Amino acid sequence: MSSEQFDGPSAAVRIRAMKRDRFRCTYCGASGNEVELEVDHIIARSKGGSHHISNLTTACRKCNQKKSDGEPSKATIFPQSASDFLRLLETAGALENWSIQFTKADADDSERNTKVLFWLRWDEERLAWVEHAYGALLVCLIARGGHRSSDYWFSLARLHENRKTNWSWQQQIGEKSWARPEHRRLLDALCDLLPPCDP
Repeated sequence: MSSEQFDGPSAAVRIRAMKRDRFRCTYCGASGNEVELEVDHIIARSKGGSHHISNLTTACRKCNQKKSDGEPSKATIFPQSASDFLRLLETAGALENWSIQFTKADADDSERNTKVLFWLRWDEERLAWVEHAYGALLVCLIARGGHRSSDYWFSLARLHENRKTNWSWQQQIGEKSWARPEHRRLLDALCDLLPPCDP
């Protein structure tokens, strides 16, 4: 009996897909700690999509229902790598607003030989960027005057963390004495690219 005869992918394939996606919704970035997660077909079964892991992605219930049988291009998949983030910028028509740099990975980064940085072109001081390092996309906000102890680094997948309250990264960073307009602009640009699900 082939797996195509079942109603959906096997439990093992579902778990592999969720592990691959780090137990986060690939559409909005919500964690499995915050919401119930499901495995979604990128190309719907009704449109000929298969149960193969390459056609599966992790989704929260709200994003999965919002997408329904819609085409994958109508839903933004949360980027997991530098190539995903580049594809998102291209799809959104925002690539001309961003600069990209390839540099040697940090010595303790066993995941990569190269680090990829994305920053908004107007940020001449390079105080805020997204980088692919340590196997994840990180948002990097550098403190005024280079006070390294005040720098903020967080996973892009946490962009909409705690979105059920009035808390936001923009509010959190805005309260810091070292915050610069560049930090807010990067966070706003990321929220425009990756809008949250409605709570």
